[in-house]
Amino acid sequence: MKEMIELTGLWENTDKNGNKYFTGRLGNAKIVIFKNTYKEKENQPDYRMYVAEPQKKEDGEQKQEPSFDSNENIPF
Repeated sequence: MKEMIELTGLWENTDKNGNKYFTGRLGNAKIVIFKNTYKEKENQPDYRMYVAEPQKKEDGEQKQEPSFDSNENIPF
């Protein structure tokens, strides 16, 4: 196996319902990874990753990023 290249680090979080999820950054994008609670077959993924570009204010400055509490609160 060739040497692996690290892309990012992830932080483990827990939502208000006790479900664990991971957050991190990939370049300028924020990523969030949730366990696939809708998995019905073995060939479906165990986890799902979502990516969002940072939101910007009208004057070009970045807004404060929202926190992710659960799958229902994904801001995109």
